[in-house]
Amino acid sequence: MLFIDNKYTKWYYQIIESAQNRTITGYTEKHHIIPRSLNGPDDAKNIVPLTAREHFICHMLLPKMVKSKKHRNKMIHAIWAMTTLEYSERQTRRIHNSKSYSRVRKLWSDYMSSNNPMYDPEIQNKRVQTWKANRAKRVHIPPRVLKDKFVTPYGIFKTKKSIQAELCIPEHTLNKIYRGLDDYPNNSGRGSKKITHLNLDYSKTWRENGFYILET
Repeated sequence: MLFIDNKYTKWYYQIIESAQNRTITGYTEKHHIIPRSLNGPDDAKNIVPLTAREHFICHMLLPKMVKSKKHRNKMIHAIWAMTTLEYSERQTRRIHNSKSYSRVRKLWSDYMSSNNPMYDPEIQNKRVQTWKANRAKRVHIPPRVLKDKFVTPYGIFKTKKSIQAELCIPEHTLNKIYRGLDDYPNNSGRGSKKITHLNLDYSKTWRENGFYILET
């Protein structure tokens, strides 16, 4: 049996039966008697027009009518979405009083404290794998957005700023180096005067001179 035989289920079906046996005018909202998230069908027998207040009350009752924790969580998510998310094309949102809003927020808070997907190791691992797959597809990734280390002939640095402070290389020069590791250093112009202290071999590329990115 999907619903528990308790007072909440009785109140729920009293509202449903009352709505089915009347003709209502004015604003109504379509309600699935067996919720779609619990595999309820979209046919006319499973849909009843309710007032906004009745619709809200029914969704407040549903979490107390199911035995399965999984089903209860789905019903809590439904009432949270109903009072929080915007569905302008389907129905008009309502402004609830502070008491009903407080009940919904507490339900949602209790649910998220034990079901937050951000704390699920499996979901976190999937996110990391997706990030790595997307990263592998990119032709060029700015080094500053990676968790990599910058290698120089004078040591390994975590950030470009640390290279600037230690080796006195301008930021625009560092950007040029790490964007073109297979290019040859320029030994003429104002920029070259700022890297003469590196003792570069201008017949070799930046990479051959010891600059590269160590991926971690």
